[in-house]
Amino acid sequence: MLEAAGQREQALAAYRESLAIGEKLAADPGNAEWQRDLSISLERIGAVALKTGKRAEGGRSVAPGARERKLNADQRGWIALIGQELAKLPR
Repeated sequence: MLEAAGQREQALAAYRESLAIGEKLAADPGNAEWQRDLSISLERIGAVALKTGKRAEGGRSVAPGARERKLNADQRGWIALIGQELAKLPR
């Protein structure tokens, strides 16, 4: 909602808070949903950071579920898309 309202700095802060929670949940490598959620959080941070000209999370990405074949075929495709978006960010 913050991003849609044009409050990108606040949205970036909220996404980073969400990322911190997601990282704790994703510590369980057996839960593919939490791994996927962590990837989505990183993608959202990257997208907002790109719009604000800020650095994202150091080009991080998450793919342990894919390496373990716990993501479905559609979800594995997200990894490449996230990588493409991260590559657009300023370094």
